[in-house]
Amino acid sequence: MNAMTTFILKVKALTASNDDEKAPENWAANIELGVLVDVRLDDPGESFDGNYPGGAATPRTTQLREVDLIIQSVNSGADVPWTTVAAHLETAQATPTRLTAAERLDAHEFTLPHLEQRTESEQGFVRDKPT
Repeated sequence: MNAMTTFILKVKALTASNDDEKAPENWAANIELGVLVDVRLDDPGESFDGNYPGGAATPRTTQLREVDLIIQSVNSGADVPWTTVAAHLETAQATPTRLTAAERLDAHEFTLPHLEQRTESEQGFVRDKPT
C-alpha cells in the first residue's frame, strides 16, 4: 500500500467517511472556522487560504501550502509525487491533533476560530498575512 493510500485510509477513519474524495474535504486539518464570507474582504474563493497569526504561517499552513504548490505545479495526477504529498499531509495532521487535545475536543471536531489573526475595519475583516 502506498503512502497516499495509507493517509486517505487514516482520514476516512477520522471523518467516518467511506468516500476517498469526500473524506479529505471534511478532514478537520483541512478546515478552520473563521470570519463569515460576507464580512471578509480577502476571501480567496477556492484558492489556498492558510493561517497566519501575527503575520507568520502556522506549521500546518506551511505543510498544506506545500501540498497546494505541488498540486498546482503538475499537469496530471500521474505527475504528483504522492509520497511527498502524503508526508506533508501527515505532518499537517499532527498540528490539529495537538490543538484538539489542548481544547479537549475529539479528533474529528474543529478547533475554535482564531479571530486574532484578522484585522477588522469598517468594511470588514482581513487576514494578517506576510507581504
